[in-house]
Amino acid sequence: MRRTGLGVGAAIVAVMLLAGAAAAEGESTVRVTGQATIAVEPDVATLRLSVVSQDESSQRAAEENATRTQAVFAGLRKLLGKEVNLHTQGFSLQPQYDHSQPQSDAGPVLRGYRVSNSVVLRLEDLDQVGAAVDAAIAAGANRIESLVFGLKDDRGARSRALADATRRAREKADTVADALGTELLRVVSVEEGGGMQLRPVYADAMRMEAGTPVEAGSVDVSASVVLVAELSELRE
Repeated sequence: MRRTGLGVGAAIVAVMLLAGAAAAEGESTVRVTGQATIAVEPDVATLRLSVVSQDESSQRAAEENATRTQAVFAGLRKLLGKEVNLHTQGFSLQPQYDHSQPQSDAGPVLRGYRVSNSVVLRLEDLDQVGAAVDAAIAAGANRIESLVFGLKDDRGARSRALADATRRAREKADTVADALGTELLRVVSVEEGGGMQLRPVYADAMRMEAGTPVEAGSVDVSASVVLVAELSELRE
């Protein structure tokens, strides 16, 4: 049995018959693909947000951003506790140019600086997600990059999806063999694939109001199996 890495599958089954003889055993083979997807309730959320500041002075922009970012950290820790899974993901300071005005010999006109500080929050209590978004906005966050729901451990769900996909592949192989008037002799190889499809939710913090409603939905866990089996000679 040979297994490959994971990819993303859908809840469909395709069947392909390989005509001709196998090189070693001299038997015909059938190749089938079984795919299955199951929906699982998520148990973790990852919130990515940013504090963005602009000013004509790079120093003032950076100082304002630092103050607001510290306030966001403090606000989230006050709500969720000091041990909350919260960290800075990235920081950038970029000059902003006015391209609407005619350029001088020195190039486009500098109109200020933009500072962005990205923060990532990981929550296992999904009931706190909406309150966390509100607290971050109230403390100074002005951009929500994404809110993604997922699973802390997807092994159990992947096993169930893999079992479903394997059963579908075998059922299709049996169907093809029966339709051809042959029987399955043995499974030659099995290739496994599948993965977890996360449910992202994107939002602009400037459009959010207090009491942000958040619905987690579900996470799709998929698996696929490519099965190759030997067929007996045609029945008389």
